[in-house]
Amino acid sequence: MKHFFNLLLGSVPLFFQQASAQQLLARPTRTDAVVAVITDEEIAAAPSFRQYCQMLETKEALGVYAVAANWKSPDQVRNTLQDIRKKYPTLEGVVLVGNVPVAMIRNGQHMTTAFKMDEIKFDRKQSSVASDRFYDDYDLKFRAIGQDTDNPLWFYYELDETAPQAIRSDIYSGRIMSHAKGAARVQEISRFLDKAVAARNTKNSLDQMLAYTGSGYNSESITAWSNEQLALQEALPAVFRNANGYRALHFSMQKAMKYRLYSELQRPGLDLTLFTEHGDIEKQYISHHQHGDDMEFATSFIKFNLRSSLRRAAQKGQSTDMAQRSLMKKYGVPEEWFDGAFDDDSLRIADSVYNTDGDIYSVELAKVSPASRMVIFNACYNGSFHHPNNISAAYLFGNGQTLVTHGNTTNVLQDKWTIEHLGLLERGARVGQWSRINNTLESSLNGDPTYHFDHAQSAPINKMLAGSQPAAYWKKQLSQPDMVLQMLAMRRLFEINPTENAPLFRKMYSSSSSRNIRMEALKLLGLTGDSNYLAVAGLALRDPYELIRRKSAEWIAKAGHDQFIPQLMDMLIAFPDDARTTWVGTRSLMIMNNDAVLKAIDAKKEAVTFFYDQQEWLEDMKGVAASGKRDAEEIMKGILDKKASENARIQKVRTLRNMYYHHLIPQLVKVAADMSEPEELRKNLIEAMGWFSNSYNKSQIIDACKKMIASNETPANLKAEATQTIGRLQSWILP
Repeated sequence: MKHFFNLLLGSVPLFFQQASAQQLLARPTRTDAVVAVITDEEIAAAPSFRQYCQMLETKEALGVYAVAANWKSPDQVRNTLQDIRKKYPTLEGVVLVGNVPVAMIRNGQHMTTAFKMDEIKFDRKQSSVASDRFYDDYDLKFRAIGQDTDNPLWFYYELDETAPQAIRSDIYSGRIMSHAKGAARVQEISRFLDKAVAARNTKNSLDQMLAYTGSGYNSESITAWSNEQLALQEALPAVFRNANGYRALHFSMQKAMKYRLYSELQRPGLDLTLFTEHGDIEKQYISHHQHGDDMEFATSFIKFNLRSSLRRAAQKGQSTDMAQRSLMKKYGVPEEWFDGAFDDDSLRIADSVYNTDGDIYSVELAKVSPASRMVIFNACYNGSFHHPNNISAAYLFGNGQTLVTHGNTTNVLQDKWTIEHLGLLERGARVGQWSRINNTLESSLNGDPTYHFDHAQSAPINKMLAGSQPAAYWKKQLSQPDMVLQMLAMRRLFEINPTENAPLFRKMYSSSSSRNIRMEALKLLGLTGDSNYLAVAGLALRDPYELIRRKSAEWIAKAGHDQFIPQLMDMLIAFPDDARTTWVGTRSLMIMNNDAVLKAIDAKKEAVTFFYDQQEWLEDMKGVAASGKRDAEEIMKGILDKKASENARIQKVRTLRNMYYHHLIPQLVKVAADMSEPEELRKNLIEAMGWFSNSYNKSQIIDACKKMIASNETPANLKAEATQTIGRLQSWILP
């Protein structure tokens, strides 16, 4: 240990002699488990940084390899990490402290859960994904395309088409990044590091949790919300062992839930907070639903929304007169209902207060001291570490006890499996290890990734997570009574050989009483897409766990097999109150064979005789089928219409990224291969077909791509896109 500190202390003066050189601050004094700590020169000189590294060695049993530099690019950092891994194969994670460059990834939206912004139409600041997968997934390859002129730490990269097209992080990563200036930046990070060191002086098990679900999200499905509570009980038994262990708050409980949340966040002993809500870089959308049941309330609420709409039009530079006339015509409201929209009076102040009461802003958190050691944001943009005043940093650098947050740097899928492997946290797994398993391109872990809650199994489970055990070892873990270990074993077996172990996952789904195990089995099978998946997917539509029904319906849309149509119909009949599942199920039916859907509707007449509104339901379902047929025909017609503008045709193609009309594939591959068609249209078509990951027509797509690659007449950029599409159809994500 003495050598460790001598190296740290002795290296500091060298920073000022060799400003651009990398400075080795510490080598590991133990090599069974190693973590890299990458920082900048100013932070490295702070005593708090040295104390943090010491803590990792003495309290966390991690060998520390610490490096500082005035980093010039993400490539420099990535190369350094790869060199460290060659020297120390037991490298399990990296902590990025201070001004470490940010990789802004392009050409990789299929590795996100929902981000599909047009990279040509929109500025690259908006249409790129800030992602630390650049640092923790070494199989991915990137092309550097430039540095941002306004944000010198932002560097743009394109995902290489020849690289793997799915995330499989080799190590975990976490960021401790402050946007303060000068000495204030060093002080802010130092205070956080001091907090991280102090936290290791007390043992803290995960036995108190706060879960909040906001308005306008899948939480408005009571079935989805209530079923998640049951899955949480399985994953976190210690949390549910006492009356004060778990608090579930819902946007409907009070008019302004943010103030109740401020209180609950400060409740002594709180360990973990899970926010499920809409979000932005600097705020959390908590509740925007007013409550009332009389005429006066209804009128007041409508007037408020009309005034807000008019103000938004003005902010966008639109004509407020035209906007007002449009709203009056649309809703049939009188002109006087817009009164006060631009008056600087109490009415406008009241409107502003209402908006403010519905959101948590990063600047407000300075007045709150969250007790929660960890905060998970199941929300868009709440993990945007690369922006000043981001909400995640407000929790980390504020007056509270928060040590780590998990969020997203772009928008995120509402229906993702948020609590996947959450039980690992209660069992004492490092937060970084939990995050590594769940990584997507946009997910971000901010704060200290080495932190873990106290548990008797903490040391062995972290050793298990960091190791590379053979399949035989993991198959033995399947007999463990703890479902958390069973789920981990399933994931590791998938990583070792997904096809070989698919029958095992099928068996686990069929035999397990655990909601979480069945959900994990379904997901892993969905990532293989073989006959075992097809056998389970239909059964999953009638699973007792709402999320399994919902995700199965969603993923079936990516497969498109007609065999699932009657089973989807059965699900809609059996669970009409599942708001999210019903929505997903009807969308799945819309992309399927129209004749088969109509036949199934007719076959289900007897099954819905108990419906009070039987005929209305049948007509609604026929409307779903008709809508799907009409939309598919319009999309194909728009793509084939050579009289339309190229941009209009491309916009029709982009619709296929969300609506998987599998029966159109034979026509689509012909257009993609047609050399008389515009090159950009063909490129977009090839890209769009990469979203059909489990399609029954997938082989047609792959064959067409291979032919284009083999042809000397195919332009280089189309060959690259075809190569990427083949890669995407061989390995994909299912959030």
